[in-house]
Amino acid sequence: MTVIAQLPDVSDYEKLRKPIQDIIKFTDTIDGQYREKCFEILLGCYLAGGGSVPKTGFTVEVAKKEGFVIADMSSEMKTFLGEHNITEEILDKLFVRDRGEIHPLYKITEPKRAKAQIQIALLAAFENALKSPSEAFEFHVNLVRQRCMDIKMYDGRDFFINFMDQAGLFGSLSNYEVIKVSPIGKVELANFIMVLSKQ
Repeated sequence: MTVIAQLPDVSDYEKLRKPIQDIIKFTDTIDGQYREKCFEILLGCYLAGGGSVPKTGFTVEVAKKEGFVIADMSSEMKTFLGEHNITEEILDKLFVRDRGEIHPLYKITEPKRAKAQIQIALLAAFENALKSPSEAFEFHVNLVRQRCMDIKMYDGRDFFINFMDQAGLFGSLSNYEVIKVSPIGKVELANFIMVLSKQ
């Protein structure tokens, strides 16, 4: 006697099509290096929620464990956030905390390489300062170079020249490994954070 396994109805798979497309659309807005992991987590949460987006348990738990709390930040960071009206809600839109690491949720859409590079550098410095009260508004050049490559915005020969052209945004450029953001650079950073938060 031949036993024929019954396959799930095609309509069962069709029910998953829209939620999966929505998750893909959302993860496309996130930095390339985090998209795959984000997709896995969101799909897992969707399926674990019985085919619905868990609106309480998952998001509340993430907010408790991984959200930003301004009170825990350095005095330099508190001053920066206060001066520019950057709230915890804005931070949670742009970054996620995961076991002490900061991961960007934003997407750089600037089409010009030189400008995109500066935006990436300023945001990298901001992420560094967010990590802990002891960290400064500074970035590692190699990290910025890699992020530029990841989104195909690396400017090759002009990479360091782009920093020189915007020297006012940074402290001394004599150290090519770690560069600090100047007070003018912090204003530019704050403006860009507000633009990103409205996308």
